[in-house]
Amino acid sequence: MKKLLTLSITLLIPVMILGQSSGKISGTVTDEDGNPLTGANVIVVGTSFGAATDENGDFYILELAENETR
Repeated sequence: MKKLLTLSITLLIPVMILGQSSGKISGTVTDEDGNPLTGANVIVVGTSFGAATDENGDFYILELAENETR
């Protein structure tokens, strides 16, 4: 039983240390009339993260880490 507990802790510690949460930003870019803007660039200020909108004006920026700047 003691060996099983030691093995479990040994395997879980690296997972907890290396695991990090990430986020996602998504949205739609439209003009003043509500029409979607295709190919608009969306950038997170202070980072190198960004995306371009699709034909519906939708964008997705994935795998954002908390307090990450590049």
